[in-house]
Amino acid sequence: LPETPAYWRPALFFRDSQTGWISGPEGRMDYTGDGGLTWERRDLPTRQMVMALWFDPVGRGFAGLNNQDFHHPLQALCDTLDSGKHWRMVPGMDGQKHVSSLFGLGPTALWAVGDVPGYVPNDLVLLLRLPPLRATPPAPAATSQGNKP
Repeated sequence: LPETPAYWRPALFFRDSQTGWISGPEGRMDYTGDGGLTWERRDLPTRQMVMALWFDPVGRGFAGLNNQDFHHPLQALCDTLDSGKHWRMVPGMDGQKHVSSLFGLGPTALWAVGDVPGYVPNDLVLLLRLPPLRATPPAPAATSQGNKP
């Protein structure tokens, strides 16, 4: 893993004993598929610090972003559909929102908890309804054409 500044508070999420993600400073994200023996860099489309991570079993994931500057509101949430190879900002999650914790409630619901920064912070709790994942149709069974009598 890379050297990190003292102020960095990493977000860490392991889906199982082999597959995991850890955040770095300035939008850096690292992925492992071998239990941490090797790491692959997968950066976000922002330089914001990642505060929370969550991934489902098929690679859909979310990153809650540090957004505590009341005077310069930014995006609060990124998502990915391919285990973090490609990220995008979640529409509608900009402005004064700060997501500090994520928790999946099955394949179609995600809790996001944080606050709305300001002079008097307010709690923020979101329940995101995720579109159901489409199952890949099974491949047609292989058939052999035997000799017909």
